[in-house]
Amino acid sequence: MMTVQTPGNTEIRRMWKGGPLRRWAEERPLSSWIPYATGGYAGPYVCEICRQDVVGVYRCSSEDWRCAKCRVQAARTGKEKRVRMAA
Repeated sequence: MMTVQTPGNTEIRRMWKGGPLRRWAEERPLSSWIPYATGGYAGPYVCEICRQDVVGVYRCSSEDWRCAKCRVQAARTGKEKRVRMAA
């Protein structure tokens, strides 16, 4: 799993109804963060299971967004399968 360093003064937000979680800040903390359409800046994705900042997440059949590590763990138990990746 590729994790991302995140500066302080950020919050976790769902980017749209049913969408993935991302770090969000009102002011751009790093140049790699992108402007968000409704204001502020979006940073790394956040896994809904382990709550780690990651480069990308997978939407699983249970309608949650998971990092690669959490997706693989769920697949091993036969509960989830990969639908698509957001990155």
